[in-house]
Amino acid sequence: MARDRYTGGKIEEELFSEDERYLLDEDLQLDDALDLESLSLESILAEYKGSAYIDGDKKTPPDILDEKTKRIVLEETGRLGKSPEKPQKAEPAPKPPQSAPAPEEAAEVKISHPDTDVIPLRTSPSGRFQPPQEEFFPQESARADEAPSSDFDASEEYVEEPRKKRRGLFRRVRSARYEEDTVAEDYEDEEEYDDYYYEDEYGVEEEEPVVEEEIFEEPDFKVATRRFAALCNAYSVKTFLSFLVSAVMFILTLVYNGKSPLDTRGGFVATGVLLILLFLSMMIGVEQMYYGLVRLFRKQAGYESLNFFACLASAAAAAYALITKNFSSGLPYCAAASMAITAGLWGEKVHYRAFTETMKTATSASMPGGVVTEVADEINRIVTRKIPGRTGGFYTRLVSEDIAARTYRTAAPILIAASVVFALYIGIAKQRYGDIPFYLAALLTAATPLSASAAFALPFFSTARRLRKAGAAVAGWGGAEDLFTSDGVSVTDDDLFPPENISVSGVRVFDNVSPERAVRYTASMIAASGSGLARLFTKLASKQGSTLMKVDDFTCYEGGIGGTIHGDRVFTGNAAFMKLMGIRIPPNLNLKNAAFTAVNKRLIAVFILEYVPVKSVQYALVALLRHKVRLFFAVRDFGIMPVMLEQKYKIPVDDVEYLPIRSSYELSDTERAQTGRVAALLAREGLLPFAEAVTGARRLRNTATAATVFSVLSAVVGLLIMFIISWIGGAVVSGAANLAFYMLAMFVAFLFIGGFAKYQA
Repeated sequence: MARDRYTGGKIEEELFSEDERYLLDEDLQLDDALDLESLSLESILAEYKGSAYIDGDKKTPPDILDEKTKRIVLEETGRLGKSPEKPQKAEPAPKPPQSAPAPEEAAEVKISHPDTDVIPLRTSPSGRFQPPQEEFFPQESARADEAPSSDFDASEEYVEEPRKKRRGLFRRVRSARYEEDTVAEDYEDEEEYDDYYYEDEYGVEEEEPVVEEEIFEEPDFKVATRRFAALCNAYSVKTFLSFLVSAVMFILTLVYNGKSPLDTRGGFVATGVLLILLFLSMMIGVEQMYYGLVRLFRKQAGYESLNFFACLASAAAAAYALITKNFSSGLPYCAAASMAITAGLWGEKVHYRAFTETMKTATSASMPGGVVTEVADEINRIVTRKIPGRTGGFYTRLVSEDIAARTYRTAAPILIAASVVFALYIGIAKQRYGDIPFYLAALLTAATPLSASAAFALPFFSTARRLRKAGAAVAGWGGAEDLFTSDGVSVTDDDLFPPENISVSGVRVFDNVSPERAVRYTASMIAASGSGLARLFTKLASKQGSTLMKVDDFTCYEGGIGGTIHGDRVFTGNAAFMKLMGIRIPPNLNLKNAAFTAVNKRLIAVFILEYVPVKSVQYALVALLRHKVRLFFAVRDFGIMPVMLEQKYKIPVDDVEYLPIRSSYELSDTERAQTGRVAALLAREGLLPFAEAVTGARRLRNTATAATVFSVLSAVVGLLIMFIISWIGGAVVSGAANLAFYMLAMFVAFLFIGGFAKYQA
C-alpha cells in the first residue's frame, strides 16, 4: 500500500502497486456496502485537496487526485488492510479471482565471526596470492536487522520498492543524494534528473582513471651515461677558460680600484680591456646567454636571465663610459659579471657530473631494482618499497626541473624588476642621470649570486657520489621529493633476514611420519606462502629428492598458514598458532623459533630455526630510524616476531609498525600493479642500499632546500646593500672590487652549505 514518508518537511508519495490498483477498483464497485456516514467524505476531500494545494500539487490531474482520495477513504475504512496494533509490514489482501500466496518472511542474515583474530587470505591453486573475498570482512557487510533511519516514522515500517540497479556514475551520485536526504520533490522530475546527469553513462561501469606523470621515451642508460660524461667534459673546458678570463679581469679591477679618481687615459684603457674580456667571457658562456634571453621571452626567466642582464648592463655601462670619457663613477662591474658566468658554467659541469655518477650506478647492475612511492590502500599510507627490475620513468624524473630552477623562475623576474626600479629611482631622485647605467649594472650584478646554478647541483653531486658506493641512485630532485614525503618504508622478510642467514638446526617428527614426508608437506606449504623461509625449505626438500606438492585452499593466518594437500588439511606455523588451531603440542617443545606442521589436526613435525642477524641490516634499520623514517614490517614469515627483532637488532619496537597479515601479503607482493613513480634505483640487493637511497634522498632534499634559500637570500641582501650604498655615496663608493669580494664571500659560504649533504650521518 502507499505510505507517506516525511523527509525535509515535504511528503514523498509512492504510487500503488498493481495488486493494490485492482483491489481499489473492486472496492469502488461496492460503495453501497460501505458505511461512510461517520467519515465525512467532504471533509476528507477538502483536507487532501487543501494540502495538495499547499504542497504545490495543485496542477495534478483530477483523475490522480480522485485516485488518491479514494485511497484515503479505503485506508480510513480499513479496506486496505491497515493493522494499527502491529507496526510490522502488512500482508496484501488476496485478489478476489484467485488467492495469491503470502510473501515469505525475510530470513535473518547472520554472519558468524571466528573466535580468533585471524583473517584468512586465499590463493589460487597454483599458490599465488589472491586478495581476500568480501565475505572475509563482515564489518563491511550490511546487517539485516539494522535499525531504521531517523527519517522514518517509528510507528510503521517503510519498505522501498526495489529499483533497477544502475552502475557507474549513476550509482555514486544517487547514493550521495540519498545520504544527504535530498530527494526530488516528486517522481515526475526523476526522469529529467537522470537524463541530465547520465546521458552517456547509463548502464556503463566506469572506473576513475589513475593519473600518472607522463613518462617520455627514455634512452638506453649506457647511452645516456656517455652523453652526460661528454657534456661534463665540455663544460669542464668552458669553465676553465672562463675562469682564466675572470681571473685576469678580477686582478685588473683590483689594480685600478686603488686609483681613484681614474685619469682619462688609465680609465679608458682599463674600461676598454674589461669590456673586451667581458665579451670574450660571454662568448665562452654563449649557451647561458642564449637561454637567458630565450627563456625571458617564454616567460620562464631563471638565473640565466639574471646573468644575461647583469652582463648586458655591465657592458652598457662600460660602453657609456668609453663614449663619454667620464670615469668618475669608477670601473664598470665587468669582473663580477664574468665571475657569474664562470660560476654558471661550473654549476652546469657539476650538474652533469652528478648525472654521470647516477647513471653509472644504474648501469653497474644488469637488472637494477626500482624504489617507488605509492599509496598503500591497505593501510592508507604513502609507502616506499622495492620493485625488482622496474626502471621505467627513472630518467624522466632525473632530468626534471629541480628546486633551484623552480625557485629562480619566480625570483629572477622580481630581482630584475627591482633592480631597474631602484636604479631609476636613485638616478632620478639624485638627478644623476648619467650614472643610471652604473647603478643598474651594480644592482643587477649584485642580484646575480655565484651559487645560483649550483644550488641543487652541488648537493646532488655529493649525494650521488656517496650513494654510488652503496649501490643506490636517486632520481634527482623529483625522486628526493617523493622519498621525503613518503610516510615510511616497507621492510620484508628478505630485508631482515636474507635466506643465507636462516638455517634449520634440528628436526623432530611425530606419529611415525617419515622425515621425507614431513619435509615435503612443510616445504610445499611454505613455498605457497612466498615467505622468506621458502628458499630454505625448497632446498631442503630438493636435497632429499622430493618435489613440492600442489596446495589447494591456501589460507594465511596470523602466526601460520593453512591449506589442503591431497585431501589432507595441513597447518604450518609457530607454537601459538598451533594452540590457537586446537592442535596439541608436547609440553617439552617450548621453542621460540620453530616451524610446526600438523596434518588433520595431528602434529607431525617440528623444525628448529636459527636466525642469524646481519650487521648491515642493523645499521640500515638504525639509520632509517635516526632519520625519522617509519618502518612498516610487511613480513610473511611467521617466525619473525617483534620481540625477536628487538633482541636480534636492538631496535625499539615502538618506532616500528607491524602490519596485519593481509596488509603484509599485499604490500610485499611485487607482482601486483604498480602506479608509483620510480624515485631511486638499487644496483645491489639487501636492506642497506635501500636505506641509503631513502636517507640520501632526505639529506639531498634538506640540503638542496637550504642551499637554494641561502642563494636567493644572498641575492636579495646583495641587491639591498648595493641600493643603500649607491643611495648614500653614489656609484663610485659601491666599487666593482667590493662587489666582487662580496660575491666571492657568499660563494664560499654556499660551498660549505651545499657540500654538507656528503657529511651528514
